[in-house]
Amino acid sequence: MAEKLTAEFGMPADHFPFGCDTEKYRVQPGSSRSGIAFYARIGNARRGLELGLLALQLFAQRQPDCDIHLCGERIEDLPFKRINHGLVSPAQLNEIYNCSFAGLSLSLTNVSLVPHEMLSAGCIPVVNEAEHNRIVLDNPHVRYAEPTPQALAAALEDIVTAANFADLSSRGAESVVSVSWYDASAAVESIFERTLRPQIPLHQ
Repeated sequence: MAEKLTAEFGMPADHFPFGCDTEKYRVQPGSSRSGIAFYARIGNARRGLELGLLALQLFAQRQPDCDIHLCGERIEDLPFKRINHGLVSPAQLNEIYNCSFAGLSLSLTNVSLVPHEMLSAGCIPVVNEAEHNRIVLDNPHVRYAEPTPQALAAALEDIVTAANFADLSSRGAESVVSVSWYDASAAVESIFERTLRPQIPLHQ
C-alpha cells in the first residue's frame, strides 16, 4: 500500500510489518489433522468468496474424505460437504487450524493476517498469486497459486497428500515464531517519531 500511494499518487507513505499473536495461534501437541480451512466472508469482495467456494468444490470432488472447515460465516446450499463453524473465537480458530493440513486465504486487494496465523498453527496457507500479496507475505512457506479454482484446488491437494507434510508444517510454524505485534508497534512508534520530530519545537 505504501508503494502504491507513493508511485501512483505522490503521497509520502511508510509501512509497518504484519504481526502474529503466537500465544493464541500455535501448534497444539498431539493434534490430528484431517481437513482444510477457509475463512469465508459474504459481502467482502476482496476476500474472494466465490473463487474460494469454486476451488473447494473441485477439491471436494478430488478428496471427498477430507473435511472442509468454513469459518467466518455460515454458508448454506453448497454442492459439497462442509463443517460450518460460523463466527469463532481465536481459541476455536486455532483448534480449526490445528486439525487442518492447509488453509485457503484469498486476498484480492490488501493481504490478510490469516496466513501468518495459519502458519503459526502448522497449517500451510494457500494464497492467490498477486504482487501485493508477495510483497507483504515474504515467507517461503506460503503456497502461492494462480487465482483460478483449478490451480487453488490443486495447491490444496498437493499439501494434503504431501508425504513430508509433518516437515512442511513444522518448518512453517517455525518461520513465524519471531513475528510479533511488538515489532509492528515498534515500527509504528519509529515512524511517528521520525515524522513528527522536525515539527516539535525545541524547549528553551
